[in-house]
Amino acid sequence: MPPRANRRISRTSSRASSTKSTKRVTKSKSPTTTRTKRSASATKALEAVIQGPAFRFMDLPTELRLNVYRYALSTPDPLSLHIPPAPRLTPDIELVDEYGDRYRTVSTTRRARGRARPAPTHQPATEPLAPALIATCKDVCREARPVLYGDNTIRLRLDSALNSINALTQRNRSLIKHVTLTIPTHHDILESFADLVRLGLRYCWNLQSFGVSLPYMFPEERSVASTTNVYANAFHILRWLPKGCKVRLEGNVHEEIRRVVEDNCRLAGELDEKAYAKRQHQMPEKS
Repeated sequence: MPPRANRRISRTSSRASSTKSTKRVTKSKSPTTTRTKRSASATKALEAVIQGPAFRFMDLPTELRLNVYRYALSTPDPLSLHIPPAPRLTPDIELVDEYGDRYRTVSTTRRARGRARPAPTHQPATEPLAPALIATCKDVCREARPVLYGDNTIRLRLDSALNSINALTQRNRSLIKHVTLTIPTHHDILESFADLVRLGLRYCWNLQSFGVSLPYMFPEERSVASTTNVYANAFHILRWLPKGCKVRLEGNVHEEIRRVVEDNCRLAGELDEKAYAKRQHQMPEKS
């Protein structure tokens, strides 16, 4: 073969090899295109899942839904309910004497205008609950509220117990079944404890148990025996509890107090609904 022909063949082969290498380089420089295709396919798959048949929680059987509510809203430990009352402000009083002179008494507890009210400090919740589940929809709220208020034991603080109970709606109050309370001192029996039972717990219509803890012991001297009877008689206020509520005393309980509570429980079991309601409005005889 002549040398010119050899040169033409070599040039043609070199051009072909350069074209192949260019194609290879072009293929190797397309990762962006590959990613775009993958993202597009992933987007289509996600859209197919979203547009496909969705899982409906309300389609589950009622037993399974109740189990979900119990896992999310119930705890074996007492559930603290503490809503502190707002501070009371004494208004300014303006007096007018017989000569027409005006005098204005300025309260020392009045808050200065223009000052920001400090935010209340709350301890972080330790119970692993998910109360936001109730706000999902009306159907879930209707089914889950009895679990939150009925399956848990509500623990109250005496300084905020009445305000905490009254802050709930009557529909939620009527779902409460178990309540515990600690009375710090025997002086609180005559005021805060009586108000809580008469103005708060009496409206918990389905209340089944009420635990009262008295951590401090009453004095046993004879000189204060009459004073002890006064505090014991104050427990007659328990007659305002629902008829089926059982009272449980814990701690250092004086015998006079225990006797009054046992008498109230005995009468609640013996009397019918009409007689029990009539007894609630009668003043008990002092011992």
